[in-house]
Amino acid sequence: MAWARKAGPVPDPLSILVDALRFRDPRTTALDAFTDAQWEYALGRWDLQRLAFPLRLTRGEHVPDWVRAQIDRNLADNSKRFERIKQIYTRVALAASKVGAEHVVLKGFAHGPGFVEHPRQRFQSDIDLFCPPESLFLTRRALLQLGYQSQPVSHHLPQDHIAPMIPRGPWQWRGNPYDAEMPVGFELHFRLWNQEHTRIPLIGPEDFWSRRCQRPLDDISYSGLCDVDTIGYAAVHLLRDLLGGVPDSTKIYEIARFLNTSAGDTNFWDRWHESHHRSVRRLEAVTFQLATTWFANRLPPQVEDEIEQLPRMVRTWFDQRADAPLLQRPPLYKDNLWLHIGLLDSAKDKTAILARSLTPIPPPVGANYVQEHALESGTPPPKPWRRYARYLSYSTSRTISWFGVVPPTLARGLRLACSAPGLERSFWNFFAASFCFDFGMMIFFFFYNLYLLDRGFHENFLGLITSAMGAGGLAGAIPAGLLARRIGLRNSLLTCFTSVFVLSVARSLVGSEPALVALAFLAGMVMTIWAVTISPSIAQLTSEKNRSLGFSLIFSTGIGLGVVTGIICGRLPAWLAHLRPGINDMHAKQISLLTGCVIAACGIWPVARLRFRTPPLSAAKFYPHSPFMYRFLLAIAAWSLVTGAIPPFATAYFSRHVGMSVGRIGSVFAVSQFAQVIAILAAPVVLRKFGTVTGIACMQIAAAIALAALSQTQGPTSAMLMYVVFSGFLWMSEPGMYTLLMSQVKPEQQTGASALNFLVIGLAQMITAAVAGSAFTRFGYSAVLGVFAGLALLSALLFQFLLGKTQSAPSPSGAEVSPGRAHSPHEIAAVFSERA
Repeated sequence: MAWARKAGPVPDPLSILVDALRFRDPRTTALDAFTDAQWEYALGRWDLQRLAFPLRLTRGEHVPDWVRAQIDRNLADNSKRFERIKQIYTRVALAASKVGAEHVVLKGFAHGPGFVEHPRQRFQSDIDLFCPPESLFLTRRALLQLGYQSQPVSHHLPQDHIAPMIPRGPWQWRGNPYDAEMPVGFELHFRLWNQEHTRIPLIGPEDFWSRRCQRPLDDISYSGLCDVDTIGYAAVHLLRDLLGGVPDSTKIYEIARFLNTSAGDTNFWDRWHESHHRSVRRLEAVTFQLATTWFANRLPPQVEDEIEQLPRMVRTWFDQRADAPLLQRPPLYKDNLWLHIGLLDSAKDKTAILARSLTPIPPPVGANYVQEHALESGTPPPKPWRRYARYLSYSTSRTISWFGVVPPTLARGLRLACSAPGLERSFWNFFAASFCFDFGMMIFFFFYNLYLLDRGFHENFLGLITSAMGAGGLAGAIPAGLLARRIGLRNSLLTCFTSVFVLSVARSLVGSEPALVALAFLAGMVMTIWAVTISPSIAQLTSEKNRSLGFSLIFSTGIGLGVVTGIICGRLPAWLAHLRPGINDMHAKQISLLTGCVIAACGIWPVARLRFRTPPLSAAKFYPHSPFMYRFLLAIAAWSLVTGAIPPFATAYFSRHVGMSVGRIGSVFAVSQFAQVIAILAAPVVLRKFGTVTGIACMQIAAAIALAALSQTQGPTSAMLMYVVFSGFLWMSEPGMYTLLMSQVKPEQQTGASALNFLVIGLAQMITAAVAGSAFTRFGYSAVLGVFAGLALLSALLFQFLLGKTQSAPSPSGAEVSPGRAHSPHEIAAVFSERA
């Protein structure tokens, strides 16, 4: 044990044993250097002790005499236990057949030639049987009559079998895991794959049963899977263990041995390919790739072809993290989560697995496993207090471990995404620039309205500032496009970042009303450059295959930044007060504004390193003129009156009307960001269920109801709750709107349609910002919020009435946020403020 605790980069003994067991180029130097203390430590670990069997049989010359003697004793005891297992199985199989029950043997001694030389050379604890539904109860009853009883289920993990059946009677542990007298239990499986838990559908496992056969084993025979299904089930079962954590290294070795010994059997692997559906072969290929990564075994050509067809994220995971289970015992990080995500196709399933893996919330009491009392009437269920006590213990331990697991898991997931093939260094330079710009501007827009309020300005002036910025955006839209065409994307981005920094610093220092309005107008003009250039920049820095990944990384990072920024901004003034005692609130906010400006300016350095290719001259834009387009623009204008009126005044609302501190306002916006994430992820589900137009209308009605409730709230808690709900529904309908627009115009008209959409949104928001600011000052927040709630309801009715009969072509992947969406500078400011 002292060796295990030795400081320094000492290889894990499991890695050393795996290297020694490699089928090609075995590495035994480290094994030959083992001391007696190191051998004692290795033999004391159960996972290493079982690997010692194949090590003794294949690399015996590298094992000391006293270690060989101990392993030989274990093999002899295991051989006696194997003979007893055969006797017990024969007795149970006969009793089950008498009552008409059928089964097949899974794992255990069914893994004969190929996996091991003989089943007596592998450890087996219990006997696994798969029974169809009509035989499951009968087999269990036969075991009960033979003196077996159900072992209490003490965990809440998903299972594929009922509670284990163990023999009644006393037995005392004698320190020998290979003891022939140790009780042999039974696990009765009712399914071969748990699709509900893994969310990975398989086609064909039900055919395994129809292909079952009688297989000989020494002096007995047993009902088992056919040869191609035996390796198939072993592979998918090991994958289940891999997705759940750390797989059994002995099982990986056995599969590697099977692949190595059968690599030249073309007939077998042709039958394997014909018998198993593509969905099954894909999961088998993952396990086969893991086996050859660890043990360097040979692969048949059919398996190599399946491995080549694995999803890109899965292959990237193997490039980086295939050794994670090997190097982490127990696992400190859920690296296998990202392998699981790579095997899923739908966004809904990926979201569910992420939520389940990265949240400390355990499943409900009694969920995901079969209670034995459900199989036979008259068997009393476990006492409720016992189930709830186990549940509480499990919940507490999971919550505690969650805090140490999630941050490194997310970091490694980001590293995996960043290593996806095809994303070159130029993209990551743009990613860094976008990160700095978004982060800095979120800080700036979080504090800007609060800073103006501290300087004595009122909501009507805040509305005027916002309106001026929107007007600047409209005025700068065409020049921004001409600028990008004239001087290129890189120089346009440098102009944008530099100008935004200069203008934002000036807005933080100048106190004159006319100057502030003029600076807001100019800031709107230069920020339009960012709105115009972001989509073509990403498009040029990515390829056709990884373009969606590039947009997803930029978008998801912006959402995450919103949460972090909200937390930081809520505490930044207090940190400044701690660093500089005596500073007043207004100056603290001013320094915070300047801090945001500096962070945004840090994006200039990665922008300067960008290299864009010169794009071909594009054709002239075509602006659609159709009844649908006019109806859509009318409906979107009504909705933009709502989106342009509420978010810009949110910080002022919580500060002036609700009376919240800056710290609490930051917490509100962090929580609202989570609400937006959940809402956007749920939007495709709603749109598929109700249709695009009706789904949009339903989301807008929900936003109207939440806004109406917000207008009537009094306390800070209820105001925070209703704003979070409103914020989620406010942005939830945006993916559906853009999907509807793009599905109703020709491809060559999509740019023109987006430009018209941009123009209408900017005009509507420019008008509503000025009107809302004056209205808040004159009539108060409650009355004005109520009016805009009615306007949101009117917008929903307009969408349904004007566009309800529109037939939109469904997207194969559901509604998604379009990366090509052009936001007005007013919207950019609102989004930065919202995400902060």
